[in-house]
Amino acid sequence: MKQNRRSFLHTSAALMGGLMLPRLASAAPATLSAREAVADLGVEGVRETRIWGYDGLLPGPMLRVKQGERLSRRFLNQLPLHSTVHWHGIRIDSAMDGVPGLSQ
Repeated sequence: MKQNRRSFLHTSAALMGGLMLPRLASAAPATLSAREAVADLGVEGVRETRIWGYDGLLPGPMLRVKQGERLSRRFLNQLPLHSTVHWHGIRIDSAMDGVPGLSQ
């Protein structure tokens, strides 16, 4: 098997039980769902913690596209409060990114 960054991360995540590592997927989900879930945060004496995450994951799924490609996803908010998606590392118009009530 050819060793590259992606296969290294997959192997590392499997060996560490996925603890706090991004989930790598071959295809980005068509819908990004913000919802409650339960996660093991690795805190001694605390087995499970209720979280708000994307697709029930912590951290949420990694969305990867090549520079210049377009990404279109449906955002489904299943949380009891208003929510938005903040895109780290992407140059994007303020109207499409930010904090609820401030730039949305």
